[in-house]
Amino acid sequence: MIPKKPALGLGPSADPTSSLRLPGGQAVAVRPMESCDTESLQEYVRGLSRRSRHNRFLGALNELSPAELDRLGHLDLRDQAALIAEVQINGIRTIIAEARYAMLRDASQCEIALSVTDGWQRQGLGTLLLDVLERRASELGARAVVADALCSNQAVKGLFRKAGFAIRPDIGDARLVRMTKDVHPCAISGDTWPSASARLPSWQRHLLGAHLRAQSGH
Repeated sequence: MIPKKPALGLGPSADPTSSLRLPGGQAVAVRPMESCDTESLQEYVRGLSRRSRHNRFLGALNELSPAELDRLGHLDLRDQAALIAEVQINGIRTIIAEARYAMLRDASQCEIALSVTDGWQRQGLGTLLLDVLERRASELGARAVVADALCSNQAVKGLFRKAGFAIRPDIGDARLVRMTKDVHPCAISGDTWPSASARLPSWQRHLLGAHLRAQSGH
């Protein structure tokens, strides 16, 4: 079965929910995170295995700080957004993956990140979410998509390599690799999608830094 191509609408008048179909037939809803999703996202992060959390956030982290959760629940959905993928389990909507994008300062690159909970890995969801992020970057006018990963994270490197990303050492951190892919920009009108005004730090570094600052009381 050919996976359904994602077409996530994030415009002001668009339906913000997209239904993806995994190769095995399972339907997965993908939508922008809202402020009411903070507790669910925290449960999702806590439910990841230690290895998956370490890979996602590039270091030891058990949960997100309250400030970071609040920030993620109030992103503008234009230049940056947190997306959640969920399914119905025993009648309860359950997050099984998350993905994020942020346009960088010069608006030529879009930084992305994603994770899939352990029980749903290797089922094609990561590939579909990566496609969602690439398409969103293209809609925002980006010319390249970029992401960071630990050198030891063979699974995510394999996922991105299969999707056509080039993988090179990160010259700023020997633990990391930088994954990049050129995309064709098809920018939407600036009246609907204003460009970013400031570069956002790498999501993974930002999340880990916020968590450590919260723990230290700074």
